[in-house]
Amino acid sequence: MEFHFSRNKKQKGIGLIEVLIALVVVSIGLLALAVLQGDLMNSSGTNKARSEAISLAEQKLEEFKSSSTKVEYELIVDGDDGATIAGTNAIYTRTWQVTDIDSFTPSTNPKRKSLSINVAWIGGSRIC
Repeated sequence: MEFHFSRNKKQKGIGLIEVLIALVVVSIGLLALAVLQGDLMNSSGTNKARSEAISLAEQKLEEFKSSSTKVEYELIVDGDDGATIAGTNAIYTRTWQVTDIDSFTPSTNPKRKSLSINVAWIGGSRIC
């Protein structure tokens, strides 16, 4: 048996160059995918911490809303929790500022209050 292979002289060595180019393109694609996954994991952790901070602010707001007597309502003043709050994803600090609002009718009793609750976590930003 005889095998005859015809070789085209113009295509000699082209296969290797094509493989190298394809390897470079695939490598760049995989590197971009790895960077994207890292960014996704980072933003996922940040969003989880932000969600937990909002939940902590809402809990404090509900605590203030549950003031059932005039005396309890009038005792709402600026403050903080006095310690850090350990969450599932970060360590939080919570502070609040209370401002009395002068109403249009001076006979309003008790006076209205404006409340701002700030929750901060290590390595994160503040939520108001």
